Amino acid sequence: MASGYVTEYESTWNEQTVMREQFVARHIGHDTTWTRYSVDRAPANQPEPPSDQMTVASEPPRVVGL
Repeated sequence: MASGYVTEYESTWNEQTVMREQFVARHIGHDTTWTRYSVDRAPANQPEPPSDQMTVASEPPRVVGL
């Protein structure tokens, strides 16, 4: 949603002068004093991953030096 005004100007195309209109936006977006909305900031409910397909390691594998 935008509010603004319309201006008219002359444009030349193919050696003809035509009148054209241009919309100039002064404000873009909704008006918070008139728009009613609610914001839900509850954490997303994510399912638990299946535990039978995952391996759990408490320590990283040991690295052997040369």
